[in-house]
Amino acid sequence: MSSDQMEHLILEDAVSTCNDTGYFCTSDCKTVQLCAAERLFNLTHCPGYTFCDAANHACSDDQTSCPNWRPPAFTCCDHGLFPDLYDCSRYYLCYKDQFGSKPEVYECEEGTAFDVETLSCTQKGGCAGSRAPVCSLETPTGALKDNPSIYYVCTLVDGVMYPQLCRCDQGYYDPMETSCVTTSGEVGTTTSSGPDEFRCSEQGIFGDPESCEAYYVCSLSLQATHGFCVNGTHFNQTRHSCVLGTC
Repeated sequence: MSSDQMEHLILEDAVSTCNDTGYFCTSDCKTVQLCAAERLFNLTHCPGYTFCDAANHACSDDQTSCPNWRPPAFTCCDHGLFPDLYDCSRYYLCYKDQFGSKPEVYECEEGTAFDVETLSCTQKGGCAGSRAPVCSLETPTGALKDNPSIYYVCTLVDGVMYPQLCRCDQGYYDPMETSCVTTSGEVGTTTSSGPDEFRCSEQGIFGDPESCEAYYVCSLSLQATHGFCVNGTHFNQTRHSCVLGTC
């Protein structure tokens, strides 16, 4: 803050006392604050879908710029595997039943990260910070860039909009139509068919008994979808995901 701006701060306008000089964010990440002369001032309220960025003394459309920000608890919209949008070393397995569903969280092995495209723990996923889409009035929903069969719907949580992940059972998500559309090039999976198809006895993700490099996703209606691990990985039944290494 410039000296001219400092002069406009009136002690009576302080909201509290403080000890550490510098810029801060309120607990809800919606206001930029300044501690000066042992007084705490509210400088800027961040409107709409913007958040306090203490490092740059301004508002930002990236909620992770706020040091007080914490991601909401992951909730399941559909069954299957989903990335953690805020920690690329983690992923979730969702089971859905008539009572709803709760996610099971898994950690990738050290040195690997969850790849959204292949839905497996591989080096390719990388760990470059938050992968969360930015919610706004202009983009309240959309598909993930690396896997358009997974899409997000912005949901209000404690007064802040966060992306909740869902998936298309077939095809990919079209944000213009706000619905899933079918395509012959569905990412990573193909619906099983024929007299020798895998029979689902319960919902979940199971290894292919004929190949350690493939798996089946059994839906709530006990329909099987066949998935394949990428080269250099195999399906791990304990982790419910493809992992690095051979069988």
